[in-house]
Amino acid sequence: MQIAVFIMLGVGGLILILGVIFFFVGKRNHPYESQTMGYIVDMCMNAYNYNSGGGGNTKMGIYIGGTGAGSRCPIFEYTVHGITYRRADNISWNISYINKKMGQKIPVFYNPQNPAQATLSKISPLKIIGIVFTSVGLFCVVLGGIFLAV
Repeated sequence: MQIAVFIMLGVGGLILILGVIFFFVGKRNHPYESQTMGYIVDMCMNAYNYNSGGGGNTKMGIYIGGTGAGSRCPIFEYTVHGITYRRADNISWNISYINKKMGQKIPVFYNPQNPAQATLSKISPLKIIGIVFTSVGLFCVVLGGIFLAV
């Protein structure tokens, strides 16, 4: 039993350390510092394909718009320094939510060094992974500590 507790503490500690690293790397490397307002104008199944010049309707690719039939990637339009850009967000949303938000003003976060890079999410995926890993690692360490004390 005690070996299992030490394994839990070790794995929990490793996950906790990785979580903190992911959190700070995601926080520092998120280039989308500037904000403007934009509009959702359409939706697609594959944001990577759409942003690479394709139609976005293929199910094959690195960033698929969602595994369920009810989710798609929103396509949004925004203007920076008089230039209008159109991008698909890599995070899939529910189709009914996209339809509800279509045509309404929404915040768009873009890279000031390259305004063609933009997202609808202010938080980076690495930071989200860091938060999840830190939470799971902390839970394992605390649980291991409780079992060790008993």
